[in-house]
Amino acid sequence: MAEAIAPRDGEVKKTLGFLTILAIVIGILFAAGLGMYYVMGSTSPKVKKIVVKDIPEIGPVKSLGEFVLNLADAGDPPRYIKLSVSLELKKDAGLSLPNGAEGDVSKIMDELKKREAQLKDIIVTVISGKVSSELATIEGKEAVKRELKQKISAVLTTTEVSNVFFETFAIQ
Repeated sequence: MAEAIAPRDGEVKKTLGFLTILAIVIGILFAAGLGMYYVMGSTSPKVKKIVVKDIPEIGPVKSLGEFVLNLADAGDPPRYIKLSVSLELKKDAGLSLPNGAEGDVSKIMDELKKREAQLKDIIVTVISGKVSSELATIEGKEAVKRELKQKISAVLTTTEVSNVFFETFAIQ
């Protein structure tokens, strides 16, 4: 008969020591992974669904093109601005306009086409009168939009400007 070979006492201790260390390392990694799961799960941003109910309908939009203008900054080198301007116009069926005109889109677009040079002149005059530091902030851009809206609306007879959009805006 075959005799069973008994392991030596030192080999058993080495094997048990290795398995114990391996079990401890696996336990620590499992605990760390579980901890990270709970920590990351609780700090992850919650996604909120925002429902916007009353989105106003946009009126007719007229692009006045791109402008490259000198700014009023003193100094060398001169400062330039490159921007594209579009106007959103009011188109409301009962809008009471200065000359009793109705908000008809074809009449509005005809007037804009006839007054395009005048509108561009207003933009050039307003923007080129500003310094770059005025236009560099959001508040400055909004102030210029309000000024353009007011001045352009003052010359139109068939509509009013409801919004001014800067499609491109770069100061150099």
